[in-house]
Amino acid sequence: MIESKLFHIVKYIMIGVAILELALSQVHIEAITLMFIREIGFFLFLFIFASLIMIAILTSFNEWSTSNALTTLLAGLAAGGSGLYTIFLILNARQSARAVPFENISTSFILLVVGVSVFLIGTVILLITAQRDHKGEIHGKKTI
Repeated sequence: MIESKLFHIVKYIMIGVAILELALSQVHIEAITLMFIREIGFFLFLFIFASLIMIAILTSFNEWSTSNALTTLLAGLAAGGSGLYTIFLILNARQSARAVPFENISTSFILLVVGVSVFLIGTVILLITAQRDHKGEIHGKKTI
């Protein structure tokens, strides 16, 4: 069992952000509707879907194992990568002549940036703290 407080705090923040992204998906849908670009909708759906998968993986990540670490890493990369690509598509769409004013999509954009940041940084912190906790158990040391 992973006892690190930092691990549990980051884990629940990531779960909260994933639930928030799903709950506020209407904001993203409104932004996509304004931009009229199907690719953005697809990758945004992929981002939210990967976030939901991340919830399932995080709730079962209670002890260090290679399989837990690998699935967490892959889910974090899927959520972060699809979100980053969505941000890239939005920024590219902003350069067209018929671009939607940024004020109309800013909330969706900010939610994406926050979500991607939390998933990518959180995944790294989770894996580092889980492994440190595991190594501390092996060597009989307590970790924070």
